[in-house]
Amino acid sequence: PMLLIGNGVKGGVYGAEPDLGDLSRGDLKMTTDFRSLYGTTLSAWLGTNQSAVLGSSWPLLPLFL
Repeated sequence: PMLLIGNGVKGGVYGAEPDLGDLSRGDLKMTTDFRSLYGTTLSAWLGTNQSAVLGSSWPLLPLFL
């Protein structure tokens, strides 16, 4: 889990609900890549090119108001 807190953040839970019956070596399967959060923050909040920082583009999340 990751938390993003602030006045400009659109609250909510992002990603699919985990399926407790479909585990990966006993762990929950990832539904949202953390690089999407980083890329969205870089692009939408900091106004920089996410590819320049992360080396690739990741899907943006509707995180900011």
